[in-house]
Amino acid sequence: MPYSSDLPRPKFPASTSVENYHMLFLQEQHRARHLSLVNEVQKCALLVRDNATFLHQATRAIHSHFSESSVSVLLCDTITKLNFDGLPPQSGSNLILAAQAGEKQNSATHSDTRADHLIAARTVQTQRTQHLEPSEYSALKSGFCVPILANGRALGAICLESQSPDAFTVRDTAALQTVTAIIASHLEAGRMYDEMRELGDFNKTLIESMLHSLMAVDSNGVITLVNARLCQTLGLTRQELITQPIERVFGSGRQRTADLRHAITDVASTGTPYELPEIPLDAPAGRQVFDVRMFRIYFRGEAQTILLLINVTRRWRMLRQMELVNEIGRLFGASLDINKVLHTVLTCVTAGAGLGFNRAFLLLREADTTQGQTLRGTMALGPSSHEEAALIWREMGNQELTLEQILEKSDSLDAQNPTPLQQQVLQLELALDNPCFPVLETVISQRRALCIKRKELIGAMDETLETTCGDQLEKARSLFTAPEIAIAPLLAKDRVVGVIFADNLYSGAPIETDDIQLLDALSQQAGLTIANALAYQALQLAQRELVGAERLAAVGEMAARVSHEIRNPLATVGGFARSIAKKPDNADEVRRKSGIIVDEVERLEDLLNDLLEMAKPRTLDLQSQSINAIVEHALLLAESEITAHLVQVEKTLDKTLPSILCDRARVLQAVLNIIRNGAQAMPDGGTLRVQTKRSENGEYLQVIVQDSGMGITGQALKHVFDPFFSTKLKGSGLGLAITRRILRDHGGEIDVHSEPGQGTNFILNWPWRLPEEAIASTEK
Repeated sequence: MPYSSDLPRPKFPASTSVENYHMLFLQEQHRARHLSLVNEVQKCALLVRDNATFLHQATRAIHSHFSESSVSVLLCDTITKLNFDGLPPQSGSNLILAAQAGEKQNSATHSDTRADHLIAARTVQTQRTQHLEPSEYSALKSGFCVPILANGRALGAICLESQSPDAFTVRDTAALQTVTAIIASHLEAGRMYDEMRELGDFNKTLIESMLHSLMAVDSNGVITLVNARLCQTLGLTRQELITQPIERVFGSGRQRTADLRHAITDVASTGTPYELPEIPLDAPAGRQVFDVRMFRIYFRGEAQTILLLINVTRRWRMLRQMELVNEIGRLFGASLDINKVLHTVLTCVTAGAGLGFNRAFLLLREADTTQGQTLRGTMALGPSSHEEAALIWREMGNQELTLEQILEKSDSLDAQNPTPLQQQVLQLELALDNPCFPVLETVISQRRALCIKRKELIGAMDETLETTCGDQLEKARSLFTAPEIAIAPLLAKDRVVGVIFADNLYSGAPIETDDIQLLDALSQQAGLTIANALAYQALQLAQRELVGAERLAAVGEMAARVSHEIRNPLATVGGFARSIAKKPDNADEVRRKSGIIVDEVERLEDLLNDLLEMAKPRTLDLQSQSINAIVEHALLLAESEITAHLVQVEKTLDKTLPSILCDRARVLQAVLNIIRNGAQAMPDGGTLRVQTKRSENGEYLQVIVQDSGMGITGQALKHVFDPFFSTKLKGSGLGLAITRRILRDHGGEIDVHSEPGQGTNFILNWPWRLPEEAIASTEK
């Protein structure tokens, strides 16, 4: 608070004495001294930032203006953290002596010090200036204590003490109140500065101790801040990152850079947090994957974007491994061709989208009673030289292909022209109990993939073992040249199917634990798939042998049936022809025997026509036809046979039935065969019921032909649709077989129900809509 302008100036009459002028002079001198004090303390406040130093200088300044007194500055220990060399607070007091000047600085007694604290404590408590009473202190004659107030709370007090009575005036008190206001302002500013500095140190410590990488970029995508974790992750220093564009961290991919810059601009302008998942970064420890979360902050009035990089490499790898194992399992199940399965297995082991090994060899187990159980080289995949490896990697680096795309693009291995690597593997043969390769027994006994050093697979052998192993040891040494080799057993139901070897001969990359785990998972699926493919291959061979045998049996049976059917008519024809030749003059006998010959020839023609019908290609001439019209036509064609057997026909035709798509001639033949069979089953007459309707489930149109004949026995009913089977004395036995084939060509089916003495019921089911196979047959 200003001092000089607030105090009223005294007015003196013209007859004022010299003493009054002298008093006025002294007053102005005091006022000037007080202004000088305020100015000096203010100057200290402007020049000195540290509160401790400022208080010492301010205390000396006050003492210089009150040289016959001592000055003490006491602060509340609850509102300051300054490192003062003052006395500790006395019992019952929370004040700390922050600065002192004057006679008491070096000679203060315990009682005086305690008195200072007591009067200062009273001043802080009341927040009002307290004056010393001489009766309380024998050594001090006068003094007062002014509170240091800021924002309505007491920070401490300044005490002035003197051994002279009436050493201080009211104006001195007012001047010191102005000084305490300056001191309070400086202490508050210092406190806020310290808090800001502590907050800054805290934030810096917080940022540096974060487990996640963090960086800040301005609106132009220039890096302004990085923490230690980011530097450690990237293997770069702060100087190499600060003021660099974000491409220094995330790479210069066009799409990636565009996405990042767009996200940074959007976050800085709108303040809406944003996240980019699974962003890959190249680091000294290998490729790392991060989720990048972005937030807006303000620094020096400018909006910037904080990028928090959360390392999700482990999670990403686990998910990728699960996806890879699932994809590999799906690819393994795509085929049962053994060569394709083996090629798929090795592709999954070597492809960059798979396990990414440089080379892979597959040996299958075969049981040999003379040599024991042996692993024989079957297939290999990978480059045969550094040059070939570099060429393959250069070509594959320009395109990111999935496993399925790689398999579609790559051709099957050419068994006629094997690569040098394949030739080496095909010549390899390792016995499971070979003492030169003890690791094979270890892998198979542990039933899991292992990574071993080359010397563990092919170690130093003594002359006895080398003689025992022979040529196979040299072939293995020339093939397994990588320093590390991964081996995985191929198992199927606790049986060893084979072994996979894989290495990184050309890249020199170490085989990690994750690689072994993936190879182990792959080998478990591969073992089952290879076993299934081998079983399928054996099944196909057995099936081909069985089909060949069945075909021979069917041909033999058909030849026997056809020869039986043809032999009787031919014998009859031959016999009557020879009889006519012997007695050609007997016209009546010639006529009778010629008629029999004609009948037998017609019988042979019918048999040949039925055989041709069974053998003809399944082509359909599909047209929209009315089933009722076809049934009427069939009844008309069978009218003579129906009349000859004295059969009564009962028709129940559903006139609401729509047309169906079918081959009219073939359907007519099928319906006619059933009607004729029904009429022939009633040689002494009976009733033939013919009905058309919809099936109960509505999926089919049905033609039902029911006779009242003698019926069919249960044993014969099982074979009525077999070729050459017939219950009639005459007939080829092909009619019902041809009828069933016609229905099946149309996607339909025929059912039969019969009981001896109750007649027979045939049900012909025609689909409303033909299957694709039937439609496709019309296009051939």
